Amino acid sequence: MGKKIFTAVIIVLFCANSIVADTQSTMREAAERIVSKYKGVFNSPPVNVPTNKVPDGPLLGNGDVGVVISGDPELQRFWVSKNDFWMAKEGNHRAGGPKLFGGIDIRILALRGAKYYVEQSVYEPAVTATFTTKDSTVTMRSWLPDSENLIFIELSVTGMAVSVEADLWAKTGFGTTTKQTDEKLHFVTRKFNSPDLKYATEAAMALRTIGADPNGHLIIEDSGKFVFEGAKSNRFGLQPGGRVILAAAISTNHDTGPYEQDVRDRVGRLTIKDIANLWQEHKQWWHDFWAKSFVEIGDPVIEKFYYGSLCLLASCSRNKEFPPSLIGNWVTTDNAGWHGDYHTNYNHEAPWWGAFSSNHVELADPYDAPIIDFIDRAKYYAKTELNCRGVYFPVGIGPRGLETTLNPPDGYPPSDGVDKGYFLGQKSNAAYTTVDMIMRFYHTYDMESVKNTAYPYLIEVLNFWEDYLKFENGRYVIYDDSVFELAGQDINNLLSLGLIRLIFRAAIDMSIELGVDANRREKWQHVLDHISDFALLERNGKTVFRFAEKGVDWRSGEGGGMVAVQHIWPTGAIGLHCRPEIIQIAKDHITAIDGWDDYNGFCTFYTAAARVGYDPNIILRNLRDQCLTRGQLNLHIFHGGGGVEELSGTVSCIDEMLLQSYSKILRLFPTWPKDRRARFANLRAVGAFLVSGAYNDGQAQYVLIHSEKGRDCTLQNPWHGRNITIYSNSRKAETLGGETVTFKTSPGERITVAPEGVSLENIQSRVKDMEAIMTRLAR
Repeated sequence: MGKKIFTAVIIVLFCANSIVADTQSTMREAAERIVSKYKGVFNSPPVNVPTNKVPDGPLLGNGDVGVVISGDPELQRFWVSKNDFWMAKEGNHRAGGPKLFGGIDIRILALRGAKYYVEQSVYEPAVTATFTTKDSTVTMRSWLPDSENLIFIELSVTGMAVSVEADLWAKTGFGTTTKQTDEKLHFVTRKFNSPDLKYATEAAMALRTIGADPNGHLIIEDSGKFVFEGAKSNRFGLQPGGRVILAAAISTNHDTGPYEQDVRDRVGRLTIKDIANLWQEHKQWWHDFWAKSFVEIGDPVIEKFYYGSLCLLASCSRNKEFPPSLIGNWVTTDNAGWHGDYHTNYNHEAPWWGAFSSNHVELADPYDAPIIDFIDRAKYYAKTELNCRGVYFPVGIGPRGLETTLNPPDGYPPSDGVDKGYFLGQKSNAAYTTVDMIMRFYHTYDMESVKNTAYPYLIEVLNFWEDYLKFENGRYVIYDDSVFELAGQDINNLLSLGLIRLIFRAAIDMSIELGVDANRREKWQHVLDHISDFALLERNGKTVFRFAEKGVDWRSGEGGGMVAVQHIWPTGAIGLHCRPEIIQIAKDHITAIDGWDDYNGFCTFYTAAARVGYDPNIILRNLRDQCLTRGQLNLHIFHGGGGVEELSGTVSCIDEMLLQSYSKILRLFPTWPKDRRARFANLRAVGAFLVSGAYNDGQAQYVLIHSEKGRDCTLQNPWHGRNITIYSNSRKAETLGGETVTFKTSPGERITVAPEGVSLENIQSRVKDMEAIMTRLAR
């Protein structure tokens, strides 16, 4: 019986009032309704603070300064760290790395034995603690402004008055110099400035009590300023009906200006009006952030960790010169796990993989800096170690060219020499560091960034691979390249084969857009056309991908789920664009790996499963289980290996299930259960498109597309076998045919896509209906 062939006819109609514009006007309201109900709730104090890994206490951050809260009600400790507070000593994990600055202690002895209740809010990030005894209830609201490196802790009490003592302290050790003064302001410093360091790091913090005098009486504001200048401002009485604010400022020598004087001046000038304005600015920043996109899938557990992950990423990733360390800006010891550095073999890259699709590209702004700063050293290694052009990266680096793996950690074989980085047998690190730059390119087509940063760096990576690849018997072969750390002299491992396909394709696309290096494209295309195929393996009656053509054939269990799928995600070599037999191999591969609870693989395995169309019910069931079993009360998912890379797992997986675009084709709901409702707004797609859609009754309800750069748009017909109509705000009608169609767009154009015969008014009704449906499901 022959197959029926359907032709999709697309009619493009002029419509000045696009439904997308109407939808955009409600983004803020929808985001508030969805996100504001999620928070982390603590009914007992955290138990894993301090730690050299991810803490389990309430978390705060403004993208640079991070705060972790711990302790019983009578002694609350605020651990303070900062993205640029690194000890710049080159060597192994017992030397340099991100360090704890210090903290603030709040003692209220009357709260001994009090009931503990703390909320960590997501929509307007703050931590609100309520401690209750039979006599008093003390409330502490803590938050960080988004425009300045300040910390505010607001205290109030009902019932009987309580005595409060606040102390500011700096961590000691590791050869630091510290200073502490108790003058009109509390002031402490911690400094790493010995001659053996690559560069000095120094920080200062000042604390002021606003609202009480040494005798515990509230001070009345006089002409916008508090007149209190007492030397004992760390001790005060908290009276019912009043409010006391502990205000702290922190700065380092890596910030601009005279940092010690700056923190003194800033807290000294603060008024209640200033703080109120900063709170309004803080709320506005986050309202704008959440209004950039949203997803709604009818599962409050997954949604809570989706938005919690984005909140935490935004809380640790806004310092453009100093990205978050491996455990973010929530450092609570001086010996962060795995150096706390920027691991180049996936940890540094992974945190931002959900930022691009969720339309929070700006969070990835800090990513490039340490990579670019290490280029000269990486060139040295490429030349001296492998006699290649280009760059060769060790497994770990730090900010501003810092080497963190000159000597291996305990339990690892020694390097050949003291002046040699640690590579663990992997040649893929430099190529891996391009992944986020390439994602930014395809999702934004920000050619200024490509011209100044991504493309020049990518050329250095390609220079290396042009020299290192061996062309034999009509194909390019990768020798002596460990698929795992210290796995041996593997040949053609699947990670590097995936990366080669990604970087050479991106180089061609970038060079075309920039109009440069046309003479090199023939070589790059030759590599793409002749790179070795992925090796295959029969396992339990199924064909799966072999980890390397020669060397490691298979590995499941701890860590196996991470490397096993990286040729699918994030490199994008395998996906729904492939032949059906390849897609089936990929699905069988995921089944065989069974990496749903992998020590390192959360940021790769789930999104890889979504990329190849794996059973969506299995993905969602396991993802929900991970949120429940691996999700901490502070909304940070943590399996034990690494740190902030886990913030991408939930976000990128859900986004990939709802919308795919990696092959320059928009696919809506490609991996979504037919019996589950969902909707999303302004997810970012390859081609610089913002896409919105809804799913109900087993089919898409509408598609809304905002073209930022006016690129051609290719869409897989969401209504297979049916004709579709496109309403455009900028051009006359045209008719196209095919299940996958391509049409031109213009910059800023907004397009509505619907099944043929469905009017714009009907689409508007569908948008409202889906809002009502998802609202009911959320109750």
